[in-house]
Amino acid sequence: MSQMKKSKQISIKSLVIHYTAKGVLGLKTTYLHDGKDLVLSHVTKTKDAVKVKILLEDDETIKSIKGYSEKWIHKLIIKTSTGWLFEAGEMQGEEFKIKVPKGKFPVAFCGGVSTHLDNLGCYFR
Repeated sequence: MSQMKKSKQISIKSLVIHYTAKGVLGLKTTYLHDGKDLVLSHVTKTKDAVKVKILLEDDETIKSIKGYSEKWIHKLIIKTSTGWLFEAGEMQGEEFKIKVPKGKFPVAFCGGVSTHLDNLGCYFR
């Protein structure tokens, strides 16, 4: 994130969610950062991972983020402003939601990864 702190323009261009039957392993996000691509990956790599790729159009944003978690995040559900719904992982644990403030949208992700994606947060603009 330190690479983006002084950014004048930033948006999420694409997102790849890595997961297995045991839970979400992490995210690989491509940002459009002051006109250039910047890729940040927070993923535990494994051979049996399934990947869901979300490509956002220029005027498309992430509208909602929710999921299920226990010790780590087991499932992520992401909905875009154009109505696309992406799901990765298995429903297990308690539901959580990342509240998107009215009039804002996510421009970057933060979180923690050990064997799985342990926590997830967003920066908004």
